[in-house]
Amino acid sequence: MASTLSAQSKKFYKRETALIFYDLTIDGDYMQKFEQFEHLFRPSNDSKRHPIKNQLLYTSWDMVREALEEQTGMLIVPLDAYGKRFSYNDYGFPNMNPNKAISKGDSKYYLRFDISLKPEANPIYSTSGQKPDSLQTILEPNQIQPILTINITIYPNKGVLPVCKTTITSKASKPLELSEALFDGMVNDKQTAGSTNIYGLFHEALLQLGGSIFANLR
Repeated sequence: MASTLSAQSKKFYKRETALIFYDLTIDGDYMQKFEQFEHLFRPSNDSKRHPIKNQLLYTSWDMVREALEEQTGMLIVPLDAYGKRFSYNDYGFPNMNPNKAISKGDSKYYLRFDISLKPEANPIYSTSGQKPDSLQTILEPNQIQPILTINITIYPNKGVLPVCKTTITSKASKPLELSEALFDGMVNDKQTAGSTNIYGLFHEALLQLGGSIFANLR
């Protein structure tokens, strides 16, 4: 991703920043459909970690961290930088409210990411003889048409009022086939641009990241 550093980025440039929350909520029906491809994902030694969500979390976080550093100039500390001073969720990501993070951490800013992958609308699936409704998405049983929503909150180290709250989205422009290619870029190095799979949805959304943060600074 090309750097979008500007005069606005001086607020974050080379400022130590810590993640305090990161979660990806996957629609339940989607997760059931994804489980047929579980063999593509690295197994986890921790029974509390679903292998699909585990790998999607860590791969997407790598993408988010890179985008933040390139587009805002932030210095993102490692997930475990604060060790036992922070609490963590079952997947190893910090799970702190801003008050506790500020009191126990030494960073300049603290980040919260709430991400969801879900149907853009309530889809209906085609059946024999069914006539399409132009107001609804008609999908085959082996198709999905998701929207990725990323809610970002940035807290300063001097209070719990955010300096930025913003949301970015990316949606599939057409139905996506349920196949191994849906996970290319997330489970392997086959990275392609465009909203044609889950990697592409993240890639398209994160192109907006820095601009959205700077546009919503308080």
